[in-house]
Amino acid sequence: MTYLLLKRSLYVIAALIAAFAIFLCSAIWAGQAGPPAGLPTVDNATALAIDNVSVVDVRTLSIQPDRQLRVREGRIEAILPAGTPIPETYQRVEGNHHYVAPGLVDMHTHIYDRKDLLITLAHGVTTVRNLRGMPMHLRWRQELADQQWLGARMLTSSPVFDRPELAHALQQAVHSPEHARDLVRHFKTAGYDSLKLYNDLDPAVFDAILDEASKQTIPVVKHGPYAAVATTLSELALEQLTGVQSVEHVEDIFQTVLNFEFDADKLDAYLQQLANTDVYLTPTLATFDHLTQLSVHKEAFVNQLPLDQLNPFFRALNEHFVIERWLTASQKLADWNLRERDLLLKITKRAAELQVKLLVGSDQGTMYMPAGSSTHQEMALMQEVGIDAGQVLQAATINAATALQLSDEFGTVEVGKKADLVLVENNPLLDITYLRQPTAVVKSGQWLSDDLLINMIQHSPSPQHWFPSFGRFLEDQLSRALL
Repeated sequence: MTYLLLKRSLYVIAALIAAFAIFLCSAIWAGQAGPPAGLPTVDNATALAIDNVSVVDVRTLSIQPDRQLRVREGRIEAILPAGTPIPETYQRVEGNHHYVAPGLVDMHTHIYDRKDLLITLAHGVTTVRNLRGMPMHLRWRQELADQQWLGARMLTSSPVFDRPELAHALQQAVHSPEHARDLVRHFKTAGYDSLKLYNDLDPAVFDAILDEASKQTIPVVKHGPYAAVATTLSELALEQLTGVQSVEHVEDIFQTVLNFEFDADKLDAYLQQLANTDVYLTPTLATFDHLTQLSVHKEAFVNQLPLDQLNPFFRALNEHFVIERWLTASQKLADWNLRERDLLLKITKRAAELQVKLLVGSDQGTMYMPAGSSTHQEMALMQEVGIDAGQVLQAATINAATALQLSDEFGTVEVGKKADLVLVENNPLLDITYLRQPTAVVKSGQWLSDDLLINMIQHSPSPQHWFPSFGRFLEDQLSRALL
């Protein structure tokens, strides 16, 4: 009898293990499936003549009124006087004297669902840089390149490099300089567009990454100043930023350079050095403003957010590991967040005054930050601190294209560039918030009317179910298990 019970128990255990393995494999398979039904399709075969528009020149911050844009095969073919006779092979689109600006670029996002890229595009953001890469992002980038569905163009970094004792499931632990070099080569070969680093890596590891990244010709994106434990400005090692595409978060400047105490002289010394490098700064004011609102207004703030647009699996991860902290924040912490928020705005304004090269990056995808609208919140906050609307627009267009070394492809409204455009009723050089409600968007030559944009936001397919999303998370863990 004992033998039979043991035998049956072993069968049960084996069956449970097999069932669990099947469950995990099924989740990964579901996560690797192609795009779900219902996503908008690409239809840019028709040549367009967009007549009676004013072109926003982001190089000179001037307006070219009364123009006609000819768009063919996804690119700007010609810019002509308004009313120029249009060949029959073009579809005429009335521009109603609206303003045409380059499509916006959000340089700091966390994309967790294909829907994010659709919603982002509907807000006039035609390109994003994803800064926590996973295998799913490589597939989605290729799907977009193959025009399988309509969404914002995406470039993606590697997983985030971090210290072993600090790295969590979505980060890549780096154990030694030799390990760092192996990882750089691996993620370059895998096809990632850049490497993402946290700011407090071991100095020898950091140096090894920069050296190997230079050899492999892959750019580096990193959190804030180097060396979070620095006690003097020289230890921040700005001279070591060769090969760094951008540094992220003015919050990290406050916490490292200034050591949580605002010091105007120390700040200026750092920013002046940064301005003399080729490195861009992405302030990400919107994400700190977001956590501040969570800590101050709590559920009242959450209730007015479009939570139904967020991927349910990654939303649950955020809720457990990030959001709960701010929803239960004490009044003392909430007051501190308000003060720090104001200081971050002040740091960003000073960076602009000292001609640090700025980018627009919302950090959308963190906490409850929604796609698309977070980009506009970032730009509004930059304008709020006193940065001219034209400078903010440059940060969201030509600066981004230059930082990515893709300025020959997009970032300006010029002949030969990709036809990634946003149309608005009023001049965005006067007020950046005019871009919040595009009257139309052009993506790779495809005209998207205001009605279609609204429909894309309000009636697009729901984010994917937690099961395939869990599969993508699991796939990422397995892909890095032996690295």
